[in-house]
Amino acid sequence: MILGSSTMANLAPLIQDECGAKAKEISQVTFPFCEPVFPTQSWHCTKQFGEYREAVRDEKPDYLIIGGRFNSMGDPLAENITNIDFDPILAVAKDQLQEFMKYVSKKIILLHAFPRPVIEEVEKLAQHFREKMTPAEIDASLNFIVFYQVFRFQKLVVDSFENGYNIAKQRYDILLKECGAKCDYIDYTKIFHNPKTNTVRYFNDIGLSYFTSGLHLTPIALEIARPDIKELCTKL
Repeated sequence: MILGSSTMANLAPLIQDECGAKAKEISQVTFPFCEPVFPTQSWHCTKQFGEYREAVRDEKPDYLIIGGRFNSMGDPLAENITNIDFDPILAVAKDQLQEFMKYVSKKIILLHAFPRPVIEEVEKLAQHFREKMTPAEIDASLNFIVFYQVFRFQKLVVDSFENGYNIAKQRYDILLKECGAKCDYIDYTKIFHNPKTNTVRYFNDIGLSYFTSGLHLTPIALEIARPDIKELCTKL
């Protein structure tokens, strides 16, 4: 079963290609913008949040592949909260995942949080290449060390990790830890990792973007992701 926002609808054909031979059927429940583990506030996803839960309860799938580009899951901690253990967003996400676990007999696979593309810069990639900017100049990171910690700031195509990604990653890490052996994950930061900068790169050496203006994977990006999805399906 495939569940989540349009991010998962975008990935679904690839999952069906690679996992279809093993499946009797693959059902799909997706809603634009709505994260499956928290009711995305900016898009009023409370109704869809409940429908995700009902769909899993009714389907009782062997395997559940869920995900969505982080929205509310990347919201900062409330000002009066200093310990993520008391984070209400995480509490809701834990409860939703526990509900999914009740009805999934074998495995849950989550799409892990990934750094946001900066859509305005994605749309300017062709212009940057016409201006003879190199890939290294476009996605170069500035590294500096403070108290023995390395901080990286992306220049153009990748949004600042502080703008939601770090806290979303932390929340998803906790969900995966609590889920234990019943959960696995898909990691775009591994799939689109650039060893030269030791971070993600969302375009290739001739300027073709890995994301559309709607923040979905382009055909070339889906093919880059295919080996990882194939490996995942092989393990199911």
